[in-house]
Amino acid sequence: MKKSLPRYLALEESIQLLESVDGANKERDYCILTLFLNCGLRISELAGLNLGDIRGDQLRVLGKGNKERVVFFAEGCREALDDYLAVRDNGKIAEEAKNALFISSHNRRITARGVEQMVDKKLLVAGLDVNRYSPHKLRHTAATLMLKNGVDTRALQEVLGHSNLNTTQIYTHLDNASLHEAAMA
Repeated sequence: MKKSLPRYLALEESIQLLESVDGANKERDYCILTLFLNCGLRISELAGLNLGDIRGDQLRVLGKGNKERVVFFAEGCREALDDYLAVRDNGKIAEEAKNALFISSHNRRITARGVEQMVDKKLLVAGLDVNRYSPHKLRHTAATLMLKNGVDTRALQEVLGHSNLNTTQIYTHLDNASLHEAAMA
């Protein structure tokens, strides 16, 4: 059965998205988008992050099937996290959310739906097609950019938390498609 290739943002579109972040929760939103674009997290993984999951230059991520993995992040992610953490605690965070990394405007743990709505708003502000992109497409973007920058397929499998290498190999086909497209231009 033929599978369609995943959609992803070009590097320029990713930069455009990050540069368009503004508003009341700009540090949080920028941090969320940065983690999506650099670490390839699933939306549920991001919403489930706790403060204790940040360990130096790595995140402890609880993935599908309650499988734990460690994802390393770059200096840009560290800076985004530090900027967000500096403004995170407004003194009104609900008791059950004190441990949550990302807090909603209602001072509770941000939900997957809340992240999705924020991403949609930021995509609109950046002038990008909301029907074409989503938080999961940001995961595809991270995977594609990692692969294009020389990350090994097996390493990418670990980063994304795929249990089967075949799941990760869709990105190698994506890269082959872009090579073919470039040859035809």
